Amino acid sequence: VVSSSKPREEAGMYWGYKVRYASNITSVMTECPYEGGYDHLIRTSEHGQIINSSDFTIPTFRHLLIAFGGLAGLEESIEEDHNLKAKNVREVFDI
Repeated sequence: VVSSSKPREEAGMYWGYKVRYASNITSVMTECPYEGGYDHLIRTSEHGQIINSSDFTIPTFRHLLIAFGGLAGLEESIEEDHNLKAKNVREVFDI
């Protein structure tokens, strides 16, 4: 078993992704483990718009956040987050 950070630290290799729990959308941003936060925020939900892969490009980034909507979608998470000023997913996420 190898630590998930060992390939990155010793060989500079990408080694997958990290998953963390956040109690609401605000804490996703405020509890970001990276100095300076995330470079890009992407949402995915069954309630989202369909984007063709040929039309989809991700700019260069160091820290990318991909948020997966639950059964009620990210819309419900945003509506129920009383600390969040934005009430529309397009106002919170880049893509």
